[in-house]
Amino acid sequence: MQLRSGIYFILNKISLKLYIGSAVYFARRRSEHFTRLAKGIHHNEHLQRAYNKYGTSAFDFIIVEFASLDKLIELETYYIAKHR
Repeated sequence: MQLRSGIYFILNKISLKLYIGSAVYFARRRSEHFTRLAKGIHHNEHLQRAYNKYGTSAFDFIIVEFASLDKLIELETYYIAKHR
């Protein structure tokens, strides 16, 4: 079985700040983020402000680790703590 779930970063290539998240399906989650950012309705106001300032080309969606569904929250918590 191919894992399609895991941990991702949205990297601001200018400020080097990260948004860290988990996804059941990476492609769907990436699309959700960038659609909301383009519409100006993303739930994370820091990410939204940076997107408004720098534009879509300043951001990369990076798959960090594939993981089973039962490990997503644990791994997301780990990466958030590690990158604080």
